[in-house]
Amino acid sequence: MKFRLQLNASPSRLEVRRSDRVPWASALRKRRLLLWTVLVGIVGLASGCTDTPATATTTVAATGMRLDSSSESHDIAQSFGDDMLKGDWAGARTYFTKSLQDKLSSKQLSATYEKLAGQLVEITPSYKPTVVQVKANQLPLDPAEAKADYGVSDPPKQDSWRGAETVTVGQGYDHEVDQGVSAKLFIVDEGGKEKIADVQLGLFSWSSGQ
Repeated sequence: MKFRLQLNASPSRLEVRRSDRVPWASALRKRRLLLWTVLVGIVGLASGCTDTPATATTTVAATGMRLDSSSESHDIAQSFGDDMLKGDWAGARTYFTKSLQDKLSSKQLSATYEKLAGQLVEITPSYKPTVVQVKANQLPLDPAEAKADYGVSDPPKQDSWRGAETVTVGQGYDHEVDQGVSAKLFIVDEGGKEKIADVQLGLFSWSSGQ
């Protein structure tokens, strides 16, 4: 049984929700998420961000085929992770949609990250993040799946979707993290540029289990 701590659009309101799902499980076939406490889950999207032809979305809905994340979204995730590792939260926010920038400050990001990293230090006093790991995920089939399995509480318009990436900053070797802080990013098109519309931070630990 897993629990998720969700930060709503109103910063003063926190909800604890029960969840028996493991979001984006397809990207974790050889890894098991032992602890995932979502502390940030705010969706932001400006209207009119629809550069993908309507036929692309129609094909996904009609055939049930999943689309891969774009190469640009992977690059954005890598840059976001690099800023996480450096503690450059102002830089990390430059990859946000305008709406998400309005809702989520550098101070909020920093405080959430430091709280999670502090828990890792309590578990492993020698913990020191040195590695950035980026994993691309396939996009959900529809808004319902985006909510249920990807944790996106208010999915943007589907024809703006570009990527679903998991970035983990932590301790490990050769770009593989053993334990650290993960950021699940949902990336969309905003005015012809790919931007992060939803971010969720949580703890990650590796296990040899299935």
